[in-house]
Formats: sequence, C-alpha cells, structure tokens
Amino acid sequence: MRPSRVTLIAALLATATSLSAQSTTGVFDLSQEACSYEFSDGRIEVTPTAIHGWESSCDLTNPTSLRGLPNAILYDAVCYGEGEEWSYRVMLATNYDGDLVNYTQGGLSTHVRCK
Repeated sequence: MRPSRVTLIAALLATATSLSAQSTTGVFDLSQEACSYEFSDGRIEVTPTAIHGWESSCDLTNPTSLRGLPNAILYDAVCYGEGEEWSYRVMLATNYDGDLVNYTQGGLSTHVRCK
C-alpha cells in the first residue's frame, strides 16, 4: 500500500491547465503559507519532463494537447517513490491565478504557485 505522500503526489500530477509545459513549470505547494516553509510535504516542483515531490517523483512523457482546452496537457506519468513504481495518465493545467491543477483517475487537486 502506498503512503499518503505518494498518493498526494499522484493527485497533484492530475491537475494543471496549460498549453505548454513551460506554463506549468515551477514550484507549487498547498498554500502560500506552506511555500514559506523550508520543508513541506505538499511541495512539488514541475519541470517540462518531470514532477518531483517530497519522497517521490514522476517522469512525464507523451505530452498531448487537448482539443478545445488550450490550457491543458495530458501526459503519461511513470512514478517512483519509497521503493515502488506506478504509472497513470495525468492532465496538468494552470488556472487563472497560475495555480497548478492536476487531474487523474484518482481525483483532482490544486496547488498554489510559490512566489
């Protein structure tokens, strides 16, 4: 059974709204207050090819634009954490505030962009 942090990372990967990987890149956390902490279990860093979290990371491949959704990209994700490996599809996007939205079969999550 995967730890809750791993589940959180998977959920985070599931939401984001952006046409290019560049617009979803950056550092995100559960709140602006959490962004100010030196360490945060909810913090993730998104690059054009990966998502890195506290104790897990995911390689992102096969970016696919979605017709009619110019601010969303669908990826294949292969994730690693705490001795386990799993894969799934994830849609990453940014909302009007620049926050990251992740959507997967497991659900939807939103993280604020750390400034």
